[in-house]
Amino acid sequence: MTKKFLMILTSILIIVLMISGCGDQTRETAAPESSKVNNTKENDGVSKPIAEPDPVTEKQTPDSEKSEESSEDNPPEDELSADERYYVNPNNFRIYPVDKNNNKKIVLLTFDDAPYGDATLDILNILDKYDAKAIWFINGIYAVRNKPLLEEIANRGHVLGNHTWEHDFLRKMTPEQVRKEIVSVSDLIEEVTGERPKYFRPPFGQNSDISLQVIKEEGMQTMNWSVGSLDWNTPAPAPDEITKQVLSTMHNGGNILFHDKTITAQALDDILKSLSEQGYRFVVPTEVRPE
Repeated sequence: MTKKFLMILTSILIIVLMISGCGDQTRETAAPESSKVNNTKENDGVSKPIAEPDPVTEKQTPDSEKSEESSEDNPPEDELSADERYYVNPNNFRIYPVDKNNNKKIVLLTFDDAPYGDATLDILNILDKYDAKAIWFINGIYAVRNKPLLEEIANRGHVLGNHTWEHDFLRKMTPEQVRKEIVSVSDLIEEVTGERPKYFRPPFGQNSDISLQVIKEEGMQTMNWSVGSLDWNTPAPAPDEITKQVLSTMHNGGNILFHDKTITAQALDDILKSLSEQGYRFVVPTEVRPE
């Protein structure tokens, strides 16, 4: 009986040891497989890390693409819509919208003999007050001594035009003198701003055959004005006289001739305030329309 009991006990111990050994082997072989499940997934026999996002359902937009998408909300200035584009008629010198359906009241402000220096910053500050841009017609004799002001005009978003170097009568000059008077100013403006001017105003409103030829070669449009402020008269008018002159001769599309002068600066705020109240928008040309 004792011998038989020992044999049974021995058999039980052997079975227990065998079961224990099999369990350990199962855990040893299962552990690597479990590791695979946590890091990869099987797809047609090809292993892929499951931690990576699905390229279709979880695609992320690169920064470069985001920049392009956001830039669509703010198109470059050279991609203006039709109702933001304007041109000066080469025959009557008035400014018009490219979009013929645009019936808004508009006016073009221009300042000759710039940058003279005495009131240039005052004029710029008043223009900023009314969010108004203008064409500043540059004379070389003033610009060469006031380059910081020339840069300031450009930096504030205004258009720089060519008004010759010395502001002399073009019809009295030789062809060589005319060319130098015009091209030297375009060269100076390009030196300061990186761009050559697109618009030209002849001194005293008088071109010559040679100046018209040079203007064409330079790719500029020449223009005079349709509303004169008379701020150039001698003796100098009072600021309120300048204001009255401009407002009494104003019309839609008016191209107003001012000068970079102290008396003009003194009248300008009242003029722009009145024009704003009348519904005028201050615009500059975006197109070149040669004769």
